[in-house]
Amino acid sequence: MRFGIKTGANAFFYLKPDLIAKWGIEDEFLAPVMTSPTESRSIVVDPATLPYRIFLCHEDKEDLKGTGALEYIEWAEKNHDWHTRPSTRNRRNWYDLGKIPKVDIVMNNLIDTTAYSYLPENPTLFPNNFQVFENKGENVIALCVAMNCTMFQLMLNVIGIANYGGGVMRIETYENENWSLVNPA
Repeated sequence: MRFGIKTGANAFFYLKPDLIAKWGIEDEFLAPVMTSPTESRSIVVDPATLPYRIFLCHEDKEDLKGTGALEYIEWAEKNHDWHTRPSTRNRRNWYDLGKIPKVDIVMNNLIDTTAYSYLPENPTLFPNNFQVFENKGENVIALCVAMNCTMFQLMLNVIGIANYGGGVMRIETYENENWSLVNPA
């Protein structure tokens, strides 16, 4: 388990269809991304229903000549500081988020009333306001069901830290090692 993607410049990386169309960004540089638990009405995340796409480009600018992706990157560099931020400037190419591992189960890490666990349809990606889990041989569906049961919710309320004015609870990645989970079998 780990945090989801940390972009360092969400306004650059998370794109709605109108911005994609404006710049003519090619599909090969885009993937579905779920930025909030409110974007899925089901524990099975359907990428076609998500409002955002994430910009994913692993190529150097010289290899992007003639693409909408290059125009978008160059516009961003001229008009914003996204490429000079500490979290982006140390990358080989500031706009390259690197290889993103496969995700089997996802859970929101800021919890208002309920921690939701989701089964993403690949290639859906998730930002760092989610915990993402790579399965190590367990039945993913049974595991996700166990993570959505009442006993699991009660356990999270014991280990979670309520802050943000005493309302929203946050589950940190290191706390995930202390979970008790109903055996899905």
